[in-house]
Amino acid sequence: MKKSLPNVYVLTAICLITALLLAFVNSFTMPVIKAAEEKATQEALLEVLPGGGTFEKLDIAELDTNACATDIREVYKASNGGYVVKSMSAGYSTGLQIMVGIGPDGKVAGSKCLASAETLGYEKTYGADLLNADINNISDIATVSGATKTTTGYKKAVTDALKLANALSGN
Repeated sequence: MKKSLPNVYVLTAICLITALLLAFVNSFTMPVIKAAEEKATQEALLEVLPGGGTFEKLDIAELDTNACATDIREVYKASNGGYVVKSMSAGYSTGLQIMVGIGPDGKVAGSKCLASAETLGYEKTYGADLLNADINNISDIATVSGATKTTTGYKKAVTDALKLANALSGN
């Protein structure tokens, strides 16, 4: 037992040194990672709401998202009067992350699938089918045969974004 005790001390020292080195490296890389994430977010915001100008992130806790069928993650108010809603929905599998831009006219200006675990990959292009949709005609847009669950989940995210944007803009 006494012979194995120094091995425990050596292993503990190696773990502590490794943890300290990782924390040190993290202190340098964290600002770079945050800046890259912020840049990617700004690019995605402008992609789904072209001409949105500047974006102000709203506090989710202050919004009434109880009626939403999807998990609302972030909401941005654009300087042009539009909104961008980032939500998590479920299609064939969970984890369908959708960002939807709603113009000041209350219509879908763009949408993008940010992440998914779907098998067919159609969710990456489905946003084009929903351009200019509004709360009155979103249900009329056809789902894709063979990807019904995925497109239904995508439409739920867009519908929730439209409802939330309408409520925020007072429509």
